[in-house]
Amino acid sequence: SLLVLLLLLLLLLSTSSKLFIILDRHVICAEF
Repeated sequence: SLLVLLLLLLLLLSTSSKLFIILDRHVICAEF
């Protein structure tokens, strides 16, 4: 599942950095 999340993050990063940042924050919150 982690690989899938990384791939999705890469796709979002290439399309929109704002969405990438938002998802990155959610991932950090999910980890903690």
